[in-house]
Amino acid sequence: MTYSHCGAIHATIKNEKGRYLDPILNKNINGINDEYLASKENALKEANYIKEKFPQYEGIIEFKIYDIETSKVD
Repeated sequence: MTYSHCGAIHATIKNEKGRYLDPILNKNINGINDEYLASKENALKEANYIKEKFPQYEGIIEFKIYDIETSKVD
């Protein structure tokens, strides 16, 4: 699960540099400026990465986004 208002997503959108953030998030949310949409894109790309990396896993991989302001899960 990921959540809205994530500091890592915010830092990436604002072009703040981070040794641990750059390789992961810049690849996943390149060019997206909306934090919620960037969180969704990051979650989808990470789910696809897990599916590719572990093809022997036959379960369903789901990612949810928790909106801190509304308490809703998407």
